Amino acid sequence: MKVEYSKLFLRDIEGIHNPLLLEQLEKQIDRLKSAKRLSDAGQVTKLAPNAFRLHVRDYRLGFFLNGDTITLHRFLDRKDMYRYFP
Repeated sequence: MKVEYSKLFLRDIEGIHNPLLLEQLEKQIDRLKSAKRLSDAGQVTKLAPNAFRLHVRDYRLGFFLNGDTITLHRFLDRKDMYRYFP
């Protein structure tokens, strides 16, 4: 699958200084890129018709699926995720 990044996502990861968390995020993004279906990418939960979330430790990766393109939209702590996404 093709992966794109939103400006909000890039701003969210700028504020994270934990190298282990960033490494796990990178692994999850690689899994999304290599997945043929969303179920191959791990524990993906559908939130809205084209909005999904993925667990990364205590953080959630919010993304939109449009055809074969995944747009990574937010990467927030689990307590803030549902306030700002979708």
